[in-house]
Amino acid sequence: MSKLNSQKVFVQYRNIMKPYEPVMGRLYTITHSDITAELFVFVA
Repeated sequence: MSKLNSQKVFVQYRNIMKPYEPVMGRLYTITHSDITAELFVFVA
């Protein structure tokens, strides 16, 4: 990927990150879809 397509990035801000239980001290989680090439960023 040479350029980031901002229309395919989705960000959610949350007070807590359940049910995923992030690693202690980590403040974000990013995942992606192989099918749509969308990126999902969760910030806690």
